[in-house]
Amino acid sequence: VSKGVINYVPQEVKDLYYLLENDFHPLDLAEKAQPLLGKLSNLSDKLSSASPVPEVQLEQYIPSLERLTTLRVLQQVSQVYQTMKIGVITRMIPFFDFTIVEKLSVDAVKYNFVQMKIDHLKGVVQFGSQDLESDKIRNHLTILAKRLNKVRSLIQPQSIEKATKVTLPVPVLLETIEKEHRKLLARKVLIERRKEEQERQMLEMEREEESRRLKQQRITEEAEVKRLASEYTKREEDRIRREIEEKELEEAQLLLQEAERRNKKKWKKPAIEGEKVTKQILIEQALNEQLKERHEMERKFQKLAKTMDHLERAKREEEAPLIMAKYKEHLVEDEIFFERQQK
Repeated sequence: VSKGVINYVPQEVKDLYYLLENDFHPLDLAEKAQPLLGKLSNLSDKLSSASPVPEVQLEQYIPSLERLTTLRVLQQVSQVYQTMKIGVITRMIPFFDFTIVEKLSVDAVKYNFVQMKIDHLKGVVQFGSQDLESDKIRNHLTILAKRLNKVRSLIQPQSIEKATKVTLPVPVLLETIEKEHRKLLARKVLIERRKEEQERQMLEMEREEESRRLKQQRITEEAEVKRLASEYTKREEDRIRREIEEKELEEAQLLLQEAERRNKKKWKKPAIEGEKVTKQILIEQALNEQLKERHEMERKFQKLAKTMDHLERAKREEEAPLIMAKYKEHLVEDEIFFERQQK
């Protein structure tokens, strides 16, 4: 620019240069630059025969200019706003989606071109650094001074200014600058307080979110432990139940075998529906057999008792005459013995 190159470029290039370097349009800078960038794609310039490049195609510079425009938008917005929604920034920058804008902003923050932070949780972009540097205040004062000077030149033409060099406008201007300086300092304090409040609220929200996350995690872990314990208990109960059923079935089969051995008969197991024999069924069957065996033994004992009774009666009937005869024989012998003793 200092060498006057700007005077030899097409008007579209001039307009784009002044738009990006001199104008301040934070909300519609990209919108104003987009048609100018579109015109560059159709522009070309033929060089002299001495140049190694016969023709320059400006279209090749459009991607770089789009990235530069995006950075200028972020830079200008950071000077006006503290917080802006991601969706608003996406609509303001039509060249890229927000993922590309985010990558460009990472390099911009890295090289201190702009101060910003992206909060995806809240869906916003926060502009400004932790402390407001004096350079930033100085830039605001410089811009204000230039614009006030421009207003003064419009109000007082050059001829009038020469005639009244030492008049009220200069002190008034200095007083205005001082007032603006105080306003900026007051704004700095206000911004600091707001940032501190925002940081406090964000920390509180983060603590609450972490507390909720830990509580939910603890609930989930406790539920998982209970579920595993319940499954383990159920498996153990099923295992113990199977072992008990198997043992009872084995005991019942032994009872049946013992009953069969005592009866000395072919044992016919009961026909159970579905061929499912339980201990209860087998025990009932064994008890029935034992009852049958007991009744049979009682019947035999009763029959034997009757037989023995008949035999005892018959024996007594046969023995009665013999006993009487024997008794009489003893009486005779006793009389003979008594008579011998008397002599």
